[in-house]
Amino acid sequence: MGPADDSLADTGHALALRADDAYERGDADAAIELYRRALADGVDDVALRLGNLLAERGDVQEATAAYRHAIDRGDPVGWRNLALTVQDDDPAEAERCFTEAATGGDTRSRLLLGELLADLGRDDEAVRVLRLALDEGEGEAATTLGLLLLDRGEPAAAEEAFRRGVALDAPAVAPYLGVLLRDTGRGDDEVALYRSVLAHDPAAAAVLLNLGNVLAKGSRDDRAEAERAYRQAAANGLAEAFHNLGLLLEAEGREREARAAFEAGAAAGDERAAGRLAELTRP
Repeated sequence: MGPADDSLADTGHALALRADDAYERGDADAAIELYRRALADGVDDVALRLGNLLAERGDVQEATAAYRHAIDRGDPVGWRNLALTVQDDDPAEAERCFTEAATGGDTRSRLLLGELLADLGRDDEAVRVLRLALDEGEGEAATTLGLLLLDRGEPAAAEEAFRRGVALDAPAVAPYLGVLLRDTGRGDDEVALYRSVLAHDPAAAAVLLNLGNVLAKGSRDDRAEAERAYRQAAANGLAEAFHNLGLLLEAEGREREARAAFEAGAAAGDERAAGRLAELTRP
């Protein structure tokens, strides 16, 4: 490679591409150094990536500088990431940053602001902000919003919030709506809800778990579907599904398979599976 090629390899955009490649290979140190050089060469859109890597390794001061670089160039996500970096130590500053990001059009920050306000015990403000986030299409806002409304004794409003979240393709909201339906005597609607969500998102592990929990108490066909749901939830990374699968298999007299489920759950870090396995191995 000649001098001209060497120069080309060190241009900002080339450095950014090399940094991306280093990140994909898991070499964070190399990626950070290359992003620094790219940023110094005027490639402003690497500022967030640099800040995220620095924050992950605990370099808050330089991460903050990188996020502020993004903010100075009008990127509201810089405000959001800065808020996430300082949230544990300075919730007041995090609130300010989330507010700036939301004002700049980052709807995700509106959701995060509402959750922060709820954590701070400012429930009325949280409800107002989370309703705005839901109106802006942030389906996940429905979870905290619905729980706050339940705490305020407003189950109908909570159900409406949960339903809007599910309609916005936020499958994590479905178990909360399902439990509310069950608690209000609408168990069939709960099962129908879970099946509907899984038809669109078969990998929704928490929904699979809840479906299994409901069907495990039913007919032989229901239990067979519950087993499939537990196995799929476990395959999708939900370790606690192994425990529930093991209990189902035990109840059907399939002790060897049950033990294998508890062993898999224990290996995946589920304490209840480990506890049941210990009970089975106790002399």
